[in-house]
Amino acid sequence: MIELGAGQGLLRPLVMVLTLLVISMVHPESFAGPAFAADAKFSAREAAAPVTSGLSQVSSLPARRGTGEGEDLLMSHEKRTRSFKYLSRWRNTVASMRADALAYRACLEISTNCINAELRSLRDLTRKIRGKDRRAKLLAVNKFFNKRPYKKDSGNFGHSDYWAAPSEFMRRSGDCEDYAIAKYFLLRELGFTENELRVVVVFDSIENIGHAVLAVYEGNDIVILDNRSNLIFSHRKYRHYRPRYSMSETTYWDHRPAQTAAKGS
Repeated sequence: MIELGAGQGLLRPLVMVLTLLVISMVHPESFAGPAFAADAKFSAREAAAPVTSGLSQVSSLPARRGTGEGEDLLMSHEKRTRSFKYLSRWRNTVASMRADALAYRACLEISTNCINAELRSLRDLTRKIRGKDRRAKLLAVNKFFNKRPYKKDSGNFGHSDYWAAPSEFMRRSGDCEDYAIAKYFLLRELGFTENELRVVVVFDSIENIGHAVLAVYEGNDIVILDNRSNLIFSHRKYRHYRPRYSMSETTYWDHRPAQTAAKGS
């Protein structure tokens, strides 16, 4: 997963709130539109380096683009590819999500198929929110997974960078990308399409660490589901998050800062 420094305690939520408050004062345009009311590790090699519903079917719709002035997700410029050459872990994660989906659907169909407490809790949540609107689903899914304690990979899985399947995360918890992956999984099963969701690996320029979040394309905006907060805001608020790469089940995007990309074009 993405290498994180110390400071996972009470200071992080405070820093997050203060950061968003300052940004709202300096860049009020970042908060246009309604607001809805994580940590990942990336290596230098990776930084340079995807139905009607559910993970079993791949969306045929084109990849969604950002809504800024010629800019994309988190105010960057992005390049799309279908190559996962440098992200074999993500290919493995997608395969694990599809396997987890079979158990999840069996549990939804017949309660006796819910073979553990984790599946039962997912079933209970799904039954509560599946008839609600998209905003309510996003808020509920974000809050549901954010309740789980943050755990570093090294102590939790014995590896410095491990991407957990949703079922593993439900049993053992995890770090930032594991939250994002679990949210991706459940939202796909709740009817969100592949081209509406991306797991995004970013660099947090305030804390000087790698991080990961889930981006959701909502109408003319992109909102961010972050394990650091139960609130959901437009991606325009997160000016301190610099995306390195993002992915859906079938597509990978490389990101560059908008100014750098403009100079290079």
